[in-house]
Amino acid sequence: MSNTRIILIVALLALAGFSLYQKHSRRKQEKQGKGQKGDDGKSNPPESQQDDYEPYSGN
Repeated sequence: MSNTRIILIVALLALAGFSLYQKHSRRKQEKQGKGQKGDDGKSNPPESQQDDYEPYSGN
């Protein structure tokens, strides 16, 4: 095989691998995003949620 064919095959394999990686990461992101968004479509960070837990309260 000539060097041109080897370079072309490697480039095509790299492109196919990158495409599969993007597809996988998009699916993973969609799975994680379900049910975690508020009414406005933005996710709520844990800091914005109030917590009634009082450590070491003594009760």
